[in-house]
Amino acid sequence: MLILKTDPDATSLFNHINKDALSSKTPHILQLWYTNISVKSYQFTRFMADVSKNSSCSMMYTAHCLRATALQAMSDAGFEIRHMMYMSGHRNEASVRSYSRDCSTLQKKSMSDTLSTLSTGRAPPQTGMPTPMAILPWNSSYTFAALSSKT
Repeated sequence: MLILKTDPDATSLFNHINKDALSSKTPHILQLWYTNISVKSYQFTRFMADVSKNSSCSMMYTAHCLRATALQAMSDAGFEIRHMMYMSGHRNEASVRSYSRDCSTLQKKSMSDTLSTLSTGRAPPQTGMPTPMAILPWNSSYTFAALSSKT
């Protein structure tokens, strides 16, 4: 809904509200609720504090909380670091990696399924996670070094 109600010329996700939409008695009829002018970081930080307070959250959420949550979600979904850096504005891979957990449950399951195929020779079940390497038929003489040189 946010993107549908934002000016198509906007270059940011969070933008100033359209004053007509704010004062309208029927905002659902208006095409655009948000302008193409980006919200400044200090405004967004203040906005998050207000939302946390007014919604009686158990803790104070900040703009940084959203950034960390977004980066973790992208990491869990398997996005490459360079894409996460682009979206977050980070210039250093180590900074982005600091937001990531070790592995999500889905990633652990996917890795387990992939390694299980080495002993069974069957294709792994589809988990929604990308398969990081080609699955080769198991041969007891294979080592990890031999497997990596065949892919």
